[in-house]
Amino acid sequence: MRNLFLGLPLLLAACASPYQNCVASATRDIRILDQLIAQTRANISRGYAIRTEDYFDTEEQVCGEVDGKPVYCELPVAQEREVPVAIDLKAEQAKLQSLLKARNEKAARAVTLAEQCRQLHPEG
Repeated sequence: MRNLFLGLPLLLAACASPYQNCVASATRDIRILDQLIAQTRANISRGYAIRTEDYFDTEEQVCGEVDGKPVYCELPVAQEREVPVAIDLKAEQAKLQSLLKARNEKAARAVTLAEQCRQLHPEG
């Protein structure tokens, strides 16, 4: 299921017009910064960060058959869990200010790039 979602952006990008692809490329950094800003604000609000940690669990599955009866064995299965992580709230606040500043700078540049996209792809 996870692999299906990984290919979805590529499938959707194939449907976009050249103008839409150009604008998406021009605003990519802003979207990334918006995600980081939201994550940092959530960390500050909670007072801690959340890290995703991979681990293995076991799952009982049918591995074969002996005399017409199923034979079970335990197989490793990859899992993920969220783990709270301590943060320095002052450093997180400084990071937020830095991200907001970077976003403002990128937004000003994105307006120029979007206009260039419109000139390159007037059929938009």
